[in-house]
Amino acid sequence: MKNPDEGRAPPPLELNSDFHETIVRLHGRESTSKSELRRMKIVLSMLRKPAHFSGLADQLGHDRETVSCWYRRTLAANAPWPEMVENALNEPGHAGTSLRKERLVREIFADKPRSGAPCSYSIEQYTRLVALALKPPSEYARPITHWTARELADEIRIQGIAPEISPRQVQRFLDQADLQPHRSEYWLNPKIDNQAEYERQVSEICGLYSHASELHDAGTHLISTDEKTGIQALERVAPTKPMIAGHPEKIEFEYMRHGTLSLIPSFEVATGKIVRHHIGETRNEQDFAEHIASTIGDRRKDQWIFISDQLNTHMSETLVRMVAELTGHEGDLGDKMEMFSSYFNRTMAKPYRWTYKGLPLTA
Repeated sequence: MKNPDEGRAPPPLELNSDFHETIVRLHGRESTSKSELRRMKIVLSMLRKPAHFSGLADQLGHDRETVSCWYRRTLAANAPWPEMVENALNEPGHAGTSLRKERLVREIFADKPRSGAPCSYSIEQYTRLVALALKPPSEYARPITHWTARELADEIRIQGIAPEISPRQVQRFLDQADLQPHRSEYWLNPKIDNQAEYERQVSEICGLYSHASELHDAGTHLISTDEKTGIQALERVAPTKPMIAGHPEKIEFEYMRHGTLSLIPSFEVATGKIVRHHIGETRNEQDFAEHIASTIGDRRKDQWIFISDQLNTHMSETLVRMVAELTGHEGDLGDKMEMFSSYFNRTMAKPYRWTYKGLPLTA
């Protein structure tokens, strides 16, 4: 019997590496549905092989049309994949890069829209729900700071948007819109005095990070350093009990405090290693300067670039003098400091006027 694929077998399926990796990642995910798994298995079985649909259909227990359908749909999505990813990453929302790529793959392997029961909720109801979720609960006389699905469902019913909606359905709509009204994150607004200078510094730092490997190969150490303060030194009042059959490890609840410690690590960007760290009860300018000196050690002739924030201890006179000593410019520095002091006293020094009168004390 003649093979129906003979003489007209389409070319082997070759996928974009990123597209392929995302499919493989989802194929091994427990949350992937059975229908998605079947379709991904068909596609993965055809990779870089002659696309004999009939033989593969018999091997996988599908009909030829099903195999052919997923070959065509995957091939059609392969070429525009980079553009699809770029568009998805430009959309607002909390989802990260991997999750957005996985959503694209799920859309490709999903069922096409089909006729059936009409939608329970209209586009207008959906948009009004989203708009409500974006407003603070206080506008609706609710004594809470963040919406929950239950509170939103209750307000939606009061507003007459969807009288029969359930908290679970509200949560589904929030998930679709990638909204998380129950969550919050701290945000530090940058204090920018000069926008052009700020953008120049950001560009310079980003350039250093992106070229860390090249700098390392050229013998330059790119070091990122900062402090972790307020680390509690705790001691449990009783020893930990080890795990036994039927019971996990048990850690004593009560503890004794031994003050707090500060950690100053130096992280080499190119290697991902912490090359030096300092732990102590303080983190003053002397501590930071000594940490930088110990990081450099006896490799003074190497090229070093340290990236840190603008904390005053990172710009102290102690640090400047230490760097001058390491680089052999200590004498020049003293002369320059003397010149600057003289210039400052002649041109900029003036009595300081204290104008703040304080606030009246109240009982």
